Amino acid sequence: MATASEALKNFTITRGAVISPTQLAFFAQSDSDDEFWQAQGRFPDRLVAHDLETGNWAYVEFSRFGVPQIAGGTLDSGHLVTLAAGCDIASLHYKQGPNGSEQSALSAFEECVEDLRFIGRHFYAVGDNLTLARRLGISEWERLHYLDEDIPQPDYPDGDIPALFAVDGFSEDEIYASGQDNTLVHYDGERLTYEMLPEVVKEGVWGKFIGRAIVCAPDGQVYVGGHSGELLVGRHGQWRMVIPQQLRNIGCIDH
Repeated sequence: MATASEALKNFTITRGAVISPTQLAFFAQSDSDDEFWQAQGRFPDRLVAHDLETGNWAYVEFSRFGVPQIAGGTLDSGHLVTLAAGCDIASLHYKQGPNGSEQSALSAFEECVEDLRFIGRHFYAVGDNLTLARRLGISEWERLHYLDEDIPQPDYPDGDIPALFAVDGFSEDEIYASGQDNTLVHYDGERLTYEMLPEVVKEGVWGKFIGRAIVCAPDGQVYVGGHSGELLVGRHGQWRMVIPQQLRNIGCIDH
């Protein structure tokens, strides 16, 4: 175990998450250059845990990681786990206190993880090529991007399949994800299908809708923030635009 100073001194917190009512997690990056850490045989990025009840701090170090997404929760096994996901995966497992293990790059993703959520009892992540993946265990992910052939599919330019940039869900059988080229999809626990957006959204002055943030809110509505400042609200195939395009990116929506 460590103190707050040992865990975070000369580090900058770039991501944070509430993992449970008593556990916080942070991703922190060193203010020193890589040569400083190489000389010590150590690494400049950290996934940090803090227990509000005991006051304990713990961390695990990694090589340069970028700025990942962070999420956490309690698995079916009863173990609390935090993940940091970018182009690689880092994890903190809480058993007799937090202890870290590094996972290899996601085989389910051709590029990097764009967003990460803990929904129900599993981690879900999204990325390139309409990828929605569910974590089954350490370094084990199941890709869930199958589409219902009976639902009309958009025609993508040059045959490119869009990336998904944001994901959230009310439960493991009602998950929503948004991304490029007017793409908003719904996963019902078995299949991934397209949500049909209002025409006013798809015909924006500054290009197609790009969903950058999504929240399944306590009021029972789904809120989707766009790259050009749009805000969509809806659920179950019924969507409306409450804020039009305004040349400002909605990159985050909090509950």
